[in-house]
Amino acid sequence: MSDLPSSKINCDGAFPAPEGTGGGGWGFVVQHLPGDVRGPGTGCLRHVASALQAEAMACSAALQAAS
Repeated sequence: MSDLPSSKINCDGAFPAPEGTGGGGWGFVVQHLPGDVRGPGTGCLRHVASALQAEAMACSAALQAAS
């Protein structure tokens, strides 16, 4: 196992929004192991085409926050 510091990222995207608006949302939490929270985040998405897109946007936001 590496001696480099590591973090754990949990993220999730939500699709579709109620009433067929084409929107969605995302959320994440970044933790330094063994569990202290570095930061959470949430956001709204407009014009989401798929659940995969919502998940990708959540991962992108989490990675930007972790760097």
